[in-house]
Amino acid sequence: MSLYNGSMNDLLTRICSSMNKDGLSPTQEMITYAIACDEYASGKIEEDKLQLALCTYMDQTARRSRRISESINRVKEPAISEVFTEATIMMIDAVLRSQGFVDKGMHVSSENNVKIGEGKYLKPDVAIWKGDKIVAVIECKTSLGRARNEWEDAFNERIKTFDSIGIS
Repeated sequence: MSLYNGSMNDLLTRICSSMNKDGLSPTQEMITYAIACDEYASGKIEEDKLQLALCTYMDQTARRSRRISESINRVKEPAISEVFTEATIMMIDAVLRSQGFVDKGMHVSSENNVKIGEGKYLKPDVAIWKGDKIVAVIECKTSLGRARNEWEDAFNERIKTFDSIGIS
């Protein structure tokens, strides 16, 4: 049984349909955020409400993880970076389905190979595509970890690499 009976283009419908294949259900915070994304795409809410929904989703997901960690005596919590990337993809998907973008034939994906040379590929966190051509890249970094002193050089190198294949 579906939690939501929107069109197959709706994010929530796609999420529920995919999860239902394995008998899973999205968390309440994911449902709420997906509905906000769908409402933004359809023009029912403005950018500020979508941004608030994204922040709420991230906060609730982090708090859920913290409470699980507490209950099982886990010292180090799992990284929130994948959830942040997921939330960013969901937001970009909503933007691309909104008025002004829906007819441009663009879609968003994550971790797809982008060829940068003979036998060399990068996997951007988030990529916006028009057909089979990449038109924009978003790299989501929530923690610089051990690279906190060298991140800027690595970032600039990545920009040069994307520039070299026509993405700037």
